[in-house]
Amino acid sequence: MSPGAKVRWQRRKIIAWASVAFGVAACGGKDHPAQVPDDPHGGTTTTGTTTGGGPDSGTDAGFDAGPRLGPSALFEKCYADVLSQRGILADPWFCFATTQGNPAENSVIRNLLYPKIGFEFTLDDAHRTFQSRMSAYWIFDAAGPDGQALTPGGTIYSTTNNDGTSIGFVWDKGDCGTSPQVGAFQVFELSWDATNKVDKVAIDFEHHCGDLPPLYGRLRFHSNIPP
Repeated sequence: MSPGAKVRWQRRKIIAWASVAFGVAACGGKDHPAQVPDDPHGGTTTTGTTTGGGPDSGTDAGFDAGPRLGPSALFEKCYADVLSQRGILADPWFCFATTQGNPAENSVIRNLLYPKIGFEFTLDDAHRTFQSRMSAYWIFDAAGPDGQALTPGGTIYSTTNNDGTSIGFVWDKGDCGTSPQVGAFQVFELSWDATNKVDKVAIDFEHHCGDLPPLYGRLRFHSNIPP
């Protein structure tokens, strides 16, 4: 088999496998979200700051965020889920991957996709604290240093700096209990409209319950940045 034919065969195999294994994430035809447009803002007023996004971002544009939290290979299944909804991109989506010994290994669902899962985003007036609620069971929140707004661009915020930075995660089967929640997160994109409603976000994160092994997560909303 020629190299070109082999690649085409592998692609067909991956697509077929994804459509069978992840079809449960798809809903009825009219419930599918619209494809993310080239300009996700669609002309809305944006008072926040965005960096690295827009119509030229994404894999085709050669996205390079530099060092990232968590191997991208952990999210290959996640992105297959995202793309599996009859060719319509799930938007928003939230995926996480655990390492051995992390308490969230007991989670039943790791890849949370709209419209199967409902999303709610909140951002405080100071634009320092962000929260994403997925259905009634999963909650991710992140806060930057005291007195500072979250700044996009891929900067790594870490709880080890003792500057007020914090991270939190609750999953469908539990939380960290009495163990401190520590870790780091990267805000690649974050913007909001005139009413402070989040209209674009791309965050990668690493989360620990105390000194236990980490989990890694990816959150995207109206973003072309790949996992």
